[in-house]
Amino acid sequence: MEAAEIARLERATGSDVQGCTPVMAEPRPEPKVMLGDQGYDADVILDDLEVRGVSTVIPPNGGCKVQPIIDRHLCAPRNLVER
Repeated sequence: MEAAEIARLERATGSDVQGCTPVMAEPRPEPKVMLGDQGYDADVILDDLEVRGVSTVIPPNGGCKVQPIIDRHLCAPRNLVER
């Protein structure tokens, strides 16, 4: 990515919910799995990823009534991606 593209994406990512749509709209191969933090545990994001056929490894927010089962082996390296 060029510096201008990174700056544009950083401006677009005021929150994970707002930033996900522009990033997913970028021309590139569709991902198979999305690793994300709890900021990506939003219905709008999860619904979009489901339509795209993307598996998610996103720990749920503590207040979720339904706690999805996530692969903890895939979730562990997610922290490295965040940092």
